Amino acid sequence: MAPVEGPLLNFSSIIFQSFVVTSYSFFRLDPIDPLASFTVNADPHGGEVQLNWSLPESLPDSWQVYIFKKQGEAPSDENITDYFAGDLSDAQLADLGIFVFRELDNAHTWIVDYSVENGKEYFYRALIRDKGNNESSTTIDLSIIPEADIKIYTVDGKSLVVRAVEKAIDAIRSIGGQKPEIPKNLRVMKNYPAVKDEDFFVVVSRLPGQTAERYFSSIIAEYNDQIVKGEGDIDAFQVEWVCIGNPSRRDKFTDIMRAMRPIMKRYIMRAGNGMVWDVKFIMGGDSEGEYQGAAAIRGLMNVALVIEQQLQVGGQGKREWLYVDTTYSGG
Repeated sequence: MAPVEGPLLNFSSIIFQSFVVTSYSFFRLDPIDPLASFTVNADPHGGEVQLNWSLPESLPDSWQVYIFKKQGEAPSDENITDYFAGDLSDAQLADLGIFVFRELDNAHTWIVDYSVENGKEYFYRALIRDKGNNESSTTIDLSIIPEADIKIYTVDGKSLVVRAVEKAIDAIRSIGGQKPEIPKNLRVMKNYPAVKDEDFFVVVSRLPGQTAERYFSSIIAEYNDQIVKGEGDIDAFQVEWVCIGNPSRRDKFTDIMRAMRPIMKRYIMRAGNGMVWDVKFIMGGDSEGEYQGAAAIRGLMNVALVIEQQLQVGGQGKREWLYVDTTYSGG
């Protein structure tokens, strides 16, 4: 029997040896046109990507644009097939690191993806889906690495203060050269521990803007005329040591912090790469309260860094200095 060729193949019921072929008709469907164009562009400020597309001249009666996104590598054909077959739940998609833009308004031809990090590569695969026949066009595949074209020259004040306190603690010695009775695992942290697994720890937190101004509002004026390229700023912090049920330990550590201020100031200014103009300390009062169900004895010290903030914006092969006021309002 000669083979049957062409776009429409019809088989009648045929009995051959012990095999039965029931009547089937196989139609060669016209393929769905892909998007006419698809582009991805990183915002110069960083942290976002804009996706733009244009539609083909011919579209199915019931259509939808879908965009599949993954960081590090492109979603596979199998991932896309399984998604449309209903074999991948949202949780499974998340485990695979895949996000689907799936409820896009057909009247719009662009979206902004804010869920990106600078310096990481993101892959996007865009297609048109015929929701009536459950068929898809071929994908247009692109990738991009978002980067900020704005360079901020400053210092991480909180990290400097944390490290300065750690160095001060490490430098403590008695007259005989022995370390005093301070827990060896005393930790200096940027946030309160989520679980109460320590009875003595230090937390560094940024002061709200109004509180910082109340303590340190006058010192910035001393340095404004020395700052040439940037804007003067005060980055202020509260250093709090928390002792569970031990007032004497709190008082000893308060004396240590008072005595070690020159060492902390010297470290912060050296590590500030010339952008920390001064460091001011104000010893706070003692307090008592509760921390995760236990009596907590607290001492504190406020630390303010006078910082020169600088901002450069790129353009046509050169960069220009701009003034920027990045005064913290909290956090």
